Amino acid sequence: MSHNLRIRVISGIVIGAITIGAGLLGGIWWAGYLLGLAIRAADEMIALVRASGYRPGRLVALLVAASAFLAVWLRWPLATVGAIASALMLGSLAVQLRRREGSPTADWALTLASGGYVGWCAGHLALLRDTPNGLAWVIVAIGATWLADSAAYLVGSRFGRRKLAPDVSPKKTWEGYLGGVLAAILGGVVFGFVVPEIGPAKAIPLAMAAGALGTLGDLSESMFKRQAHEKDSGDLIPGHGGVFDRMDSVLWTGVVVYYGSLFLGQ
Repeated sequence: MSHNLRIRVISGIVIGAITIGAGLLGGIWWAGYLLGLAIRAADEMIALVRASGYRPGRLVALLVAASAFLAVWLRWPLATVGAIASALMLGSLAVQLRRREGSPTADWALTLASGGYVGWCAGHLALLRDTPNGLAWVIVAIGATWLADSAAYLVGSRFGRRKLAPDVSPKKTWEGYLGGVLAAILGGVVFGFVVPEIGPAKAIPLAMAAGALGTLGDLSESMFKRQAHEKDSGDLIPGHGGVFDRMDSVLWTGVVVYYGSLFLGQ
């Protein structure tokens, strides 16, 4: 085993153990873990946006990320969300009004979008854990994403011919994408029978949706990195890149599994 591969494997084991531990504990442990990851991922996204030539406000963006996360996880009432969102929008706008160079309008919008995107999506993964059968639903979301990513790589590298999004991620193919979705469906079948509280009728469609839409998060981050001419969003995790690199796919799967479980019945 090469040195780089050894580092990657060890890092993956450590991250996996921490994630499993926080997931099993649930509550404030799981939410606090995700909040920390979301803030770091939002910071990396801001760095990518800045590398693209824009100047969004880092502090405001991180406040937006934390607020969006807490608003979802704690189910803040509409009045609280509105008051905090208004303060952050007006405050960040006031900062941009003082600038005379660059692209202040775009910078203002990117400040809010960068933090809001990561915080809002990650908040749903925290909220999902607090629902009835929450641990099982989190396993569906993360497990289906992992299966889809792994199968997409294996199938795509072997049989891939038709490019999925060549301008954003040249290595991804339709064959790999469909192989990933199929793997997620099979995972849903197995999990549905193993966990009767969920059942295959719920696990299969939500695993399929997670496998299908997780690629959207992956391609979205690839778009940001490509514009910034960066290979990774950061270097915090040895052998894996940044936190945003590891969270990109699961951000959307947490959202789709949460609302899908509400629709199908938790």
